Amino acid sequence: PKKKSIFSTQDIEALFHPNHLRRYTEPHKYWVPLISLYSGMRVNEISQLYVEDVQTDMVTDETGGKRLLTYLDIAPYRDGQSVKSPYSVRQIPIHSKLLELGFERYVADVKASGAKHLVPGLSWAEGGPGRVVARG
Repeated sequence: PKKKSIFSTQDIEALFHPNHLRRYTEPHKYWVPLISLYSGMRVNEISQLYVEDVQTDMVTDETGGKRLLTYLDIAPYRDGQSVKSPYSVRQIPIHSKLLELGFERYVADVKASGAKHLVPGLSWAEGGPGRVVARG
């Protein structure tokens, strides 16, 4: 199999530097890498999410306190979605940094536009919607 190089610390710092990120006006170039960075999700997992996969539920923490938790529901329930294995089905809390960057506002805007996919406009042709992002 083809071995891929890993990113160095300098690569990561350059890719996610605010000056670099500000140049991106297309959602897939801005949000997909950030979600991947803060969740460990695969590009194709993120790219095939539907708006409905962003969930918010009341949870009880270890001290018995209740709070709202926003998370991504990763599962192959909707048209075009797939996972690598049964162990890939999971719920991933949205990192506080993504919330700070306006993720909830982004989701609300996508919903308001009437789009079904969290990252609208990607081609779902051969290779899936993640192919556009990975090659972009």
